[in-house]
Amino acid sequence: MTEAPLTRRERLRRTAILCGHCIRNLAYYRAGWNGGELRFGRRSRIHGSINGNFLDVMVLEWLKLFVATEQHAWQNVVTDKAQFLQGLLAQLTCTETQFNDYINEMRTYRDKFIAHLDSRRQMDVPVMDMAREAAIYYHRYLLANENQNDPYRPDLDYDIAALYADCEAEAIEFYESCSPR
Repeated sequence: MTEAPLTRRERLRRTAILCGHCIRNLAYYRAGWNGGELRFGRRSRIHGSINGNFLDVMVLEWLKLFVATEQHAWQNVVTDKAQFLQGLLAQLTCTETQFNDYINEMRTYRDKFIAHLDSRRQMDVPVMDMAREAAIYYHRYLLANENQNDPYRPDLDYDIAALYADCEAEAIEFYESCSPR
């Protein structure tokens, strides 16, 4: 049986959910690090796997939001593409070329180390500051410009930067509670 396509409201809601998943996974990943050192120590295989999985899921979710061929990419969701892009680039303080280069960096990480384990000797994890700011901007833009004053659902109409901070604090507490004292 063929399923009916998503309505615009459903697409917007799912996109907002993806923004939240992206931010939550990034916060959990970053909380595993403290000044360039793993917060939980290198001997903990399970914590290392958990932390790496947070990074990988975050990259996958982020690319769904920012690669034009993806269903939830801003190019396929927002109404005023020029306004969105102008605001995004201003938020990130970069050019469109620089942002596209960053997308390619994220795609390379996904393609060479998540989807496949190619023959590269060194894994280059992209710096996640731009990813964080872009996902926060996208979520805020959806709430301010695309919801026609009709909340997606009360649990999606939140301050996404506060979600990041809450998740980071939660994960730090978790990692520290598991660390040997």
